[in-house]
Amino acid sequence: MTRLLQDAAATTGFADVNTLFLSSFHAAAAAGELAAFRQDCAALVLDPPNPHCLPHAFAYEARGYLHDYDLWEPPTDGTPFRPRPALLAALDRCLARPQAVNCRDNYYWLIVSGLRAFVADDVETAFRQFALAATYPDFYRIVRCDLGGGAAFARTYPTEAALAALRSMPRLGREARWVCEFSVSQRLVISTCFDRLYGMAFARDWIQSVARLAPEGVGLHLHAMFRQEPDLALIESWMAEARAMGLHLAVSVETEVRHGNAYFASARFLKGGSALRRFGCPLLTVDADAFIPDVEQFRAAHLPLMLAETRILGLLSDGPWNGYLPWRRFSAGWILFPAAEDSMAFLDSTADCIEYFWDDRGNNWWIDQVGLEVGRRIVTAQRDPAPRFGQIYSELPNVFDTSEAYKITHISALPEIAAHMAGGMSYWEAIGVAGLL
Repeated sequence: MTRLLQDAAATTGFADVNTLFLSSFHAAAAAGELAAFRQDCAALVLDPPNPHCLPHAFAYEARGYLHDYDLWEPPTDGTPFRPRPALLAALDRCLARPQAVNCRDNYYWLIVSGLRAFVADDVETAFRQFALAATYPDFYRIVRCDLGGGAAFARTYPTEAALAALRSMPRLGREARWVCEFSVSQRLVISTCFDRLYGMAFARDWIQSVARLAPEGVGLHLHAMFRQEPDLALIESWMAEARAMGLHLAVSVETEVRHGNAYFASARFLKGGSALRRFGCPLLTVDADAFIPDVEQFRAAHLPLMLAETRILGLLSDGPWNGYLPWRRFSAGWILFPAAEDSMAFLDSTADCIEYFWDDRGNNWWIDQVGLEVGRRIVTAQRDPAPRFGQIYSELPNVFDTSEAYKITHISALPEIAAHMAGGMSYWEAIGVAGLL
C-alpha cells in the first residue's frame, strides 16, 4: 500500500484530508510521479475510506492529468500550449465515473467540468460550471486551495451588456485622490499599492531602490489605502525620504475602504488605466512585497528594453504551469504596460471584469488574476489588431523577485506585529489579529 493510501485511510477530518491531498499532489509533481499519484487517487475514488476522501481524490486525480507536461502539445511558432486528445479523454473518464457523479458531496465535479471546458477553449461553459459550483452552501469552507478558489465568485462569463451596465454605475472606484504628483515627466513609473501595514513594511524599501534609478528618469507611484482616515504622518515620511534621495514620487490615497483584503491586491488594476493616462509613460505595476534583486542590472539591461517594448508583458501561463486554472493563467505580480492605447484598453477591461466578478460576500481571493485573464480575452476580441502580450520572465529575467522569507522578515519587524509575537503569538496569528488575513 502506498503512503497516500495509508494516510488517506488514517485521516478523517475535512481540513486534514484537504491538506493531505494538496501536499501529496505537490510532492508527486515535484518528484515526477504524477502517474502513480493519479492511480492512487483513482483507487480512493472507487473505495474511499471516509466521506471526505472521494471528492478530494476525484479532484486531484483530474489535477494530476492537467498538471502533466506529457499531456500537452508544446508551443510552436508562437502558439500556446494545447491539451492533447489524451488529456481531454482522461478528464472525460474522470467526470463520467459513476462514483464521482453519484457522490452527493462531490463539490469538485463542477469545477473539474469547468476546467475541462476551459482548457478546450470553451470559456462560456467553463465559467457557467464554476458559477454553479459556488452554489454549494459550504463552498467557501470547502475550497481551501487554488484548485477551486477562483470559482468562488459564482458568476458566468461576462457579456458586453453586463460590463456596460457596471461601467455606468461602478461599485469600485477607478479614480484616485492624489496627495502629490510628479513635478516633471518620467520615462517610466514603477507603481505599487498597499494598506497601511504593508505600506509601513515595504514603502521605504521601494523608495530606496527606485531612488537609485531616479537619474534614469524612473519615478515611483505609491497608492496607499486606509480603512479609516489616511495616516498623514506616514505619507509625509515617504515624501520627505523621497525628496532627500532625489526621487520623484507620486502618492495617491483611498480612505474609508470597506472592502475585504482582496481589494488591496485589485486596486492597482482598478486605478491603472487612469494612472497610465495621467503619467503618459510606461507603467510597471508590482506587488508591494516584491523587490528589485539587482538595481544595476535593472538600470543597464532591463530599463532600455522596457522603454522600447510595445507589448504588454506579464507573468503568463497557458498550460501545465497551472495555466489550466483561469485564476492562475495571468499572474498579478508584475506587469509592464507601455504608454499606448492597447495598455489603457486592457486595464479598463480588467477593471470592468474585477467589477463584474466582485463578490460582496467577501469571497474574492484570486479576483485580480481572474480579471486580468478575462480582461485580456475581452480586449483581444474587441480590438483590431488585437493587443500583443509577452512573457515578462523570459523578456526581462530576474527583473523582480519575491519570497516568503522577505515578506515575513519585513512584516514581523512592524511594532504592532512584533508586540503580538513577543506576547506568544505565531506570525500567522499576529497578522490575523492585525487585520492582514
